[in-house]
Amino acid sequence: MRSQSRKQPAHENHSSKNEIANSQQGEDSEAAVKLPLKKNPVFSDGLPMNVSVEQLKAILIQPAQNVGDRAVLLDARDRLVRLIKDAKDKNISTKQVTTLSGTCLDMCPEKERYSRAEKHRLALYEMLVSPEKMEYDVDHRLAVKEYSRSSADQAEPLAHELRPLPVLQMTMDYLIAKIVDRCNKPGENLGDWFNFLWDRMRGIRKDITQQSLCEKGSVDLVEKCARFHIHCTSRLCELDMQDFDQKINDENLTKCLQTLKHMYYDLSVKNIYCPNEAEFRSYDVLLHLNDGEILREVLQLRSEIRDSYEVRSALEFVNTLNSRNYVRFFKLARSNRDYLQCCLLQRYFNQMRNQAFQIMVQAYGPPKKGQMKLFSLINLLGYEDEEEAAIWCEYHGLPLDPQKKTVKFDRSSFIELPEKFPPMRRSSLIENKRTSSVSNCIAKSGVPEDPTLHHTPLNSFDCNGVLLPEAWLTEDQVELVKASQVPAVSSTITAPTYTSVPQNMVETMSVRVRNELIIATVNEILEEIVQQMVVEQIKVKTTHRIFRQLLEEFTRDFCTELASEVMSEIKTAKYQLQHKLDLERKVRVFTSKIFGDILDSVICEQVKYIGVEEIQSATRLRVNIMKEKHARRMLDALVNEIITVESRAVASVVASEAIETREIMVSRVSELVKQLRVRRWIRKWRRFTALQIRRRKEKQTFPACPSRLVFDQQIASLKSKGESPGVSLKRKSLVEQTVSVKRCNSLSDLQFNLNKINSSLEEKIFDLFLLLEKLPWNSLERNRSWKLVIMSIGDEKVGDIFRKWLGFSTTKRTKNGWVYTETKTNQNPITLCVRFVNGCDQILESLRGANAFLVVYDPRSEVENTLKNLAQLVLLHSKYFPLSVASIASKDHSQKMDHVVQILKPCCHKKLSFDKPGFDKYYVLTELFSTLFQVGQTTVIPPSTRLSTTTVWDLANNFITHKVLPTIYRDMQLRLEYNLPHQSLSHLLDFNNHAIQSFLENIVLDSELSQVRWPASEFVSIPHLTFPPTNWNSKSYQNELKQSLERYLVLPFWHPNEDSFLSVCVSLRNYCVDLSVETDVTALLSRVDSILFQTKQRFEKNHSNQNLLQSHIIPWTDIYQACIDYRLQAFVNEGSNKLMGYFPQAFDEIQSDLSWVKARSFLEPTDQLCTELNAQPSDRGKISISANQQPKSLDLPDSIATLCSAIADSSRQSHEENKLFEAILLRVLTPEKKSLKRSPAKQSSTTPVSMEDHFDLLERRLQQSRCESQQFESYLKRALDDA
Repeated sequence: MRSQSRKQPAHENHSSKNEIANSQQGEDSEAAVKLPLKKNPVFSDGLPMNVSVEQLKAILIQPAQNVGDRAVLLDARDRLVRLIKDAKDKNISTKQVTTLSGTCLDMCPEKERYSRAEKHRLALYEMLVSPEKMEYDVDHRLAVKEYSRSSADQAEPLAHELRPLPVLQMTMDYLIAKIVDRCNKPGENLGDWFNFLWDRMRGIRKDITQQSLCEKGSVDLVEKCARFHIHCTSRLCELDMQDFDQKINDENLTKCLQTLKHMYYDLSVKNIYCPNEAEFRSYDVLLHLNDGEILREVLQLRSEIRDSYEVRSALEFVNTLNSRNYVRFFKLARSNRDYLQCCLLQRYFNQMRNQAFQIMVQAYGPPKKGQMKLFSLINLLGYEDEEEAAIWCEYHGLPLDPQKKTVKFDRSSFIELPEKFPPMRRSSLIENKRTSSVSNCIAKSGVPEDPTLHHTPLNSFDCNGVLLPEAWLTEDQVELVKASQVPAVSSTITAPTYTSVPQNMVETMSVRVRNELIIATVNEILEEIVQQMVVEQIKVKTTHRIFRQLLEEFTRDFCTELASEVMSEIKTAKYQLQHKLDLERKVRVFTSKIFGDILDSVICEQVKYIGVEEIQSATRLRVNIMKEKHARRMLDALVNEIITVESRAVASVVASEAIETREIMVSRVSELVKQLRVRRWIRKWRRFTALQIRRRKEKQTFPACPSRLVFDQQIASLKSKGESPGVSLKRKSLVEQTVSVKRCNSLSDLQFNLNKINSSLEEKIFDLFLLLEKLPWNSLERNRSWKLVIMSIGDEKVGDIFRKWLGFSTTKRTKNGWVYTETKTNQNPITLCVRFVNGCDQILESLRGANAFLVVYDPRSEVENTLKNLAQLVLLHSKYFPLSVASIASKDHSQKMDHVVQILKPCCHKKLSFDKPGFDKYYVLTELFSTLFQVGQTTVIPPSTRLSTTTVWDLANNFITHKVLPTIYRDMQLRLEYNLPHQSLSHLLDFNNHAIQSFLENIVLDSELSQVRWPASEFVSIPHLTFPPTNWNSKSYQNELKQSLERYLVLPFWHPNEDSFLSVCVSLRNYCVDLSVETDVTALLSRVDSILFQTKQRFEKNHSNQNLLQSHIIPWTDIYQACIDYRLQAFVNEGSNKLMGYFPQAFDEIQSDLSWVKARSFLEPTDQLCTELNAQPSDRGKISISANQQPKSLDLPDSIATLCSAIADSSRQSHEENKLFEAILLRVLTPEKKSLKRSPAKQSSTTPVSMEDHFDLLERRLQQSRCESQQFESYLKRALDDA
């Protein structure tokens, strides 16, 4: 059949040649078909729809003038070929189905090249630049066939429009060698690059499909197309939808893989196997990881393909994706060395990352409050950098900490599936896999050589633009294809020669040849049909037989395997059940035996461990106390030594400075003496020079002949200047002339210098930062800022003038002026803000947080009322913060000047004309702003209205540390001196809560804070400045702070029902648990247990009777200290870093407030108890009080009762000694009597302020008592001597 199909075109071409020759011979007789010599309208308008063969033949002989004419001629040639082919197909009774074989030897058919060039549909890679014409033309060597979409009305392609397999391979080699690597070229348009390659590769696949090519060469072409689309999946993921559509790319990749499946199957039927089948089977698996049927398809593959490395690595990703194991997924992606496989895996990154976030939120979320570094997310989920990881966290609603660079897994804000994922980015994890060029990755077998270097495209026209005769029926291309298959034949085709034959002979021969061809063709078709029917019948019988055999074998094997599996499962289940029952019985027996032994051993070990730990803690505590005691002594010695060394160093520095000052003064005096000597000699030289000049001029003016003047006039003319006014006319004219010339020259030089100075000063910009840097800033001050408000009354031009003078190029416009803010970044940054306001509207808001205020007014206008209002606002503002005020009179008008100055009372007042500022403008501004800075630095705010800024936690901690705890410990120390128990916890809690209420009322909710207008709104938004918000003194902000402080610092009340030690301990533990505020109370419970345990040990050491153990021995002050420390720590963990302002004077004077006095009343009257103890009678027998007769209010134990009598005796004795001492002092007439304000007994009642003084309290009292005894002996000796 194939041999017949090869022979048939030869006969057709032979008959077609005859027809064309006949048409050429009859051109002269057919006048209707012959075209005129001028421009044919067919070339300009195109071919009509219905054209006869004669008309087409007449068109083909016309010469083509340009590219469009050649496209029309080739289109007419194609129509002629189709008409002749259709006419011959109609004469054949049985139509033979044949497969098309392409004959086009170029990468692009000739007609398509001319047609696309005419329609300007050439790609950039196909154009040839003409430097002479500055135009783009088609490069026939580089043009590649364009893809055309199939349609229903599209005719069947001709053989010369299809490219055979060698030409398709040449086309693919050219694309890989010259085009593919251009994606890495800088400045390349990737969208045009992708569209060109995608379109040309689709054209290659279409030619393969239309020719039904199925061999290793065609498989290799489709494989390269698939690799190209896989590479684009990762390389072009960042492009826009207009340049690269990922969905369309995936569809083309799927079509390539589907085509490869069919080709692999068709070739395997012929026992032909492709070497890259395993590679593309793995790509198909990776493309369908979410498809459940992919494993079934893999099981149907051959064993060598199924067990290959590529397919096995792809199946690992299937298992990882199904198990949602994101750690193993990205670990496998990093370890995989195949670049194209990793490109396919990138499509699953978003899915795995989303699943990973869901798992992490479930695992690390509340109550664990898990956090993770962004760097860990990069390693786990394959992100490029921390920015991409942060974007993913934001898309899922997870909170971020930008300072610590951590993410918190909070379920409440987590978004399980966002509306859209972040845009895909190129992954370095994938790019690092590619170790060679892109062309090498797609070719796999090395980059081919450029085939266009040795290829000459086909040209069907001669030098005159006439279609060659052998190209009329595309015989030239058929012959070239045959010649390319036979190596000995040259590829050059010569045009055939035609001879004239009579018309009747030609018709007779054509009829005879046609009949012979018909008979031969019918016989061949019948033979082939019979052969095909026989072969198909044999195939059907063989297929039925093989199917029955396979079905029987499969059924028998399946039933056998199923039965064996069921029996093995039954046996396994029975064995597992029996093993489980035996194991449970053994566990019960051994558990009952071992549990008792384990319990005893664990209890003993735990008791030993706790005992050893407590002993070690006590030892450490004792060692720490000793270390602290010795450290204090060493610190005092070191301080004294350092003071001595530093004082000597300071003295040496002062002495050296004095010596240097003396030397400087001596050098200055010597220089002054030298200057005086030089000045004296210069004066002498001047006098001598003036005398010489005068004598020379007198000689010049002396008359040369006898004078006509009398002797008196001559004598007068000879006198020197100044002696007599009578000077000769000649001499007077010369002197005056000289003096006038010098005076004019000096005046002109002075005027020029003044003008130059004036212009330079007018153009000079005044820099405020130079003055700000010279201010004596505090080294610890963080908020280095300065705000100036300039107000103009009635003149809008003042703002523009000041902006020009101060050099503010960019300012922000406001409703009634402008504002300029700048920060000078250096080691200590300084922020400057200048606000200009025109008029008094909203001046109160503009003055918020201002440091200086400058008023510019016209003294001739009525501004007294405005200045009076400004004076009140300035007085109100300067109550809390220093505000320097200055004024400038824009015009000279001194009548109201003093009156205005008295109203506003500025620190500096200047007169400056804004219309024509003089040359002293710069010095006026310098003096003005220097005065403002100096007054602002020297102004002192009264302590009662001085404002400070701190955080809420620091203020609360300061109050607790310096007000509440010192009061409690001072009371505790006084009670310990008289052996009284600690204040009860309920009293301490009442005192704490009422003290906190007093703190809130007098400091946090101070009504006077609402009158403070600070800070400046311009400084709040600057990052490096730590100012509170502008609404810090509003009611809402203060109420919010109040609620936060009450939540943490107000402790719940506690009233134990029983007095036994154990019941109180249990109740105290429950109370500590109730103190929990969203934080762990383990540390608090441990601290409270340690205090109770130490108290119990101390009591058992001193008392043998355990029945006396009561709750009053508990150090409730330490318990309260632990509770309030826990609440303060919880307050810190909550993140209470809000800033607020307060009056330190109110903080210091809170103890005189009624609310504080009320809070103190909740403590037991310790002073009263001590006074009662001191007032006991002196009879020891009468004051001995038994345990049953002790006052109920004191509630003292039996062990302390004996101490009370000793305390009373010692107090009474010291009281009597003090009275005696005071009586003796009345007799002593010494100045020390006036300086004595209180007795030594009263002086000994000082108590420590903080917990740090408790350890050295005993030593200080011993030293104090020794000093008092020495003073008493000296006073007594002096008094006795005087007596």
